[in-house]
Amino acid sequence: MRVAAPAPFPSPSKPGPLPPARPCGASVDLIDRLPPKDQQVLWLFCCADYSTADIAGAVGLSEPQPRPRLYRARKHFRKIGRDTDE
Repeated sequence: MRVAAPAPFPSPSKPGPLPPARPCGASVDLIDRLPPKDQQVLWLFCCADYSTADIAGAVGLSEPQPRPRLYRARKHFRKIGRDTDE
């Protein structure tokens, strides 16, 4: 059985509509505050259930590159979350 590849994601320089996602609740507001590159990888990983390999293919990166981006995006996401709690 063949599995369809994820739809291509817009490049960070040309943001476009995000792929369909599962409900993420209040997290969506925080994701919207991130820089576009961070939004891309975090949204695809957390809300659209893409693997890091799928993210690499959708965004045009080599396979290991989404991991450090995810790390930075999560770190930034936590910082934004703490800043809004204060």
